Amino acid sequence: MQPTGAAIGLVEDFEIASKTLTLEKDDIFLLYTDGVTEAINPQLEESGQDRLAAFVRQASGSSAQELVGGLWRSLREFTNGQPLADDTTIVACRFSR
Repeated sequence: MQPTGAAIGLVEDFEIASKTLTLEKDDIFLLYTDGVTEAINPQLEESGQDRLAAFVRQASGSSAQELVGGLWRSLREFTNGQPLADDTTIVACRFSR
């Protein structure tokens, strides 16, 4: 899925668009803010969407709780323990039906 409008709270007047997504058993639905993909390491590289996607593929057998915890650990390792510069939110759901 791709964004359908501005981020919540960014603009006062906006129209809500809805989409339908069919999820299967063991699918992972991951919501995150740009603080995850824009985290910077000591070499001034962004973590990026490719790194996030690779992490999720590697952790595909994990529970949602394990996935979120592992992603936080991965970000801390990537940034060498430095505080993240942007707000960071991660929500994961694994579907079991």
